[in-house]
Amino acid sequence: MRKKIITSGSTFIDIDAFACLFAYKELLDLKKEEAEIVVTAACNSSVTQKYKDLNVNKTDASVEDVDFVVIDVSDPDHFDKIVKLDNVSHIFDHHPGFESYWSEKIGEHAVIEPIGAAATLIFREYEKENLLEKISPSSAELLAVAILSNTLNFQAKITKEEDKIAYEELKTFFDYSSTFEEEYFSEVQESIEKNILDSLKNDSKYINPELFIVQLEVWDSKHIIDNFQEEIDQFLRSANSEVSFLNLIELDKKRNVIICNDDRTLDYLEKYFSEFDIDREKKIAITPHVMLRKEIITRISKHTTIYNR
Repeated sequence: MRKKIITSGSTFIDIDAFACLFAYKELLDLKKEEAEIVVTAACNSSVTQKYKDLNVNKTDASVEDVDFVVIDVSDPDHFDKIVKLDNVSHIFDHHPGFESYWSEKIGEHAVIEPIGAAATLIFREYEKENLLEKISPSSAELLAVAILSNTLNFQAKITKEEDKIAYEELKTFFDYSSTFEEEYFSEVQESIEKNILDSLKNDSKYINPELFIVQLEVWDSKHIIDNFQEEIDQFLRSANSEVSFLNLIELDKKRNVIICNDDRTLDYLEKYFSEFDIDREKKIAITPHVMLRKEIITRISKHTTIYNR
């Protein structure tokens, strides 16, 4: 059996990908399979310092004569640059769009399902291998916080019952407390505010050359807007896209505050999201509930040729 390289996307590593890399490596270790984590992308603000200290990221391993396990991404255009497409042996992803492509290439080893977090899929692998009882506290906590983050504390519409069940199970394997959720999201906001420009850069995506979306998850949007409006405006302008906006997810108030670059972006949102409360003077749109970037893209894709990458 060849050595496996576990990796993810090229743009950034969020807590979901980060957790899956760590936990899946541990699962393969338990199965006595040789594996190593190799990523070249930077972690975004969802990976707080507590988890960065685990030193998951590696960039110096040989990628010759290996199989690749790619997690939290299935679009080949967005794979880490180290990936050799013909050597991909496993895919675990919760973004739609490439199910048929990978099913034809690697069959049942392509696990691509619309679910709240890729971490739930890795939790399922532990159960399938009857190794959940051997999961470490670190892996259990990482998978739990990844589910928490990706489902936005279970407020996002993409949340499935399996995500909730996995979270409840994982809580029993580490030192969980009643303040766990609030502490995590507060730490994320602190991390964002320490370097707002890096935070924006590390969680931004060109959906296509004309559409640029940044996403940040915070507890208090007002504090971000009051203190960093100029930096946000400058960053959105620098994207040089026809439509660019920051999807600021405010978990305390269970909504999004979408900060737009110009009236054209507001017109774009108004066209596809009639339920948004548009404030043209402040150049913001308020959602009636929490929406992830992937949910926004899915809605747009139903009316345009843009698809979720």
